[in-house]
Amino acid sequence: MSVEIEYLGHLSSTNAHPQSLIKPQPFTTAFGETKDPILHIAVAQVLPDQSGLHSNNNGGDHGRSAGLEKLERWASGAASRGADVVVFPEYFLSGATRELWRKVREAQRERANDGRVCEEGRGEKAWIQVIISVAQKFDIDIVAGTVVELGTQPHADLLSNHPVGGGAGDKIPHRPPQKAKPDQNKETQDALFNTSYYISRQGKVLHRYTKQNLWHPERETLLHSQQHTHPAQHHGPSTFLIQTKRGTKLRAAMAICWDLAWYSRFHQMLTPPYEEGRPSDLDKEGQVKGPDVIFAPTCWYASDGGTKALLWNGTGEAQMLDTLCLARAVELEALLVMCNVAGPYMTEEKVRQLRQELTKQIQKGEREREMETPLIGLGRSRICAPFLNVVAQVEDQREVMLLQSVDLNLLRHAREMYRMRYDHAQK
Repeated sequence: MSVEIEYLGHLSSTNAHPQSLIKPQPFTTAFGETKDPILHIAVAQVLPDQSGLHSNNNGGDHGRSAGLEKLERWASGAASRGADVVVFPEYFLSGATRELWRKVREAQRERANDGRVCEEGRGEKAWIQVIISVAQKFDIDIVAGTVVELGTQPHADLLSNHPVGGGAGDKIPHRPPQKAKPDQNKETQDALFNTSYYISRQGKVLHRYTKQNLWHPERETLLHSQQHTHPAQHHGPSTFLIQTKRGTKLRAAMAICWDLAWYSRFHQMLTPPYEEGRPSDLDKEGQVKGPDVIFAPTCWYASDGGTKALLWNGTGEAQMLDTLCLARAVELEALLVMCNVAGPYMTEEKVRQLRQELTKQIQKGEREREMETPLIGLGRSRICAPFLNVVAQVEDQREVMLLQSVDLNLLRHAREMYRMRYDHAQK
């Protein structure tokens, strides 16, 4: 039985930011067009699907995983509230354990061998096709969290007619086609990658981003994207164009979880090559063509730092995540939409008791590796921007849909005041 969705906040075209004395007004683009200033965002802070995307016994309709069923329900809820885009967290569909990730290799090979993956309308639908259908059905853009997949082009045939299709590895502006060495081909086709997809409400996969900076425990099972595995991602444009339901065009980019700690990923969004002939309505002469909105699916727990981090600071992970999100938004003069997973709740008193117990174990000479730290939910999904800083956030780890409208004039004004976009353009 499905649990009713809890909503936090609301969407409004006339009063997006009650704390501000500036109210939304249409703006004029560099080409003299009048545009609507609002982006309606839904952030689905949900628990990851612990059955895994490729489970054979999860009981969903038509063979769907529990995660896909949940995605459709939450996407429907976001659309019913009027959202332009709904964002899901990292590992939402694949599950957040190494055991589930390893099963992906076996499952994808099995499905490829027995022909269960749908091609040209036959057989079982691939998960990406299900999400495409959901986006079209509910007229909403979807950031589909992330999925652990085998190889660098797991949906090459299915996505050949999408903006991300067509042999992306050989179509890099200003560069000759790159030919991987035989051993590299074998390595990458047998590797597991963590990838996020952006699907438009028209049913087009507009962008695919594979995580570049893996958290240390992930590296035992996953491989990060590199120049030879994902050349288009590392040498091609880092941004892509999205459009609100009212026709305003924006430049978007993506990061995943631990990428937030690496400025190199965000500097990449500000550097050429840029998508030629596809301007954002916020573009202005003299400013670098960086993203207007950055989507960051995340799986970050309060206990991720382990024993030592908890002993140093019981709320350190929350403070770090909060700070990184705000810093990246200000540095790039962009919206930063971070969607974290929900997680197990632990009261402040329980955390205090845990820290005391860990201290006793260390005093007894126990090794840190032998000490078990429970999974502690963090949540704290948030939307950050210059001037307003924290536009909206979830204060805790519960499952909830965060709703927030953003007046894009906020970015236009901030870029004229802080002028970092102008400074980057001169470097």
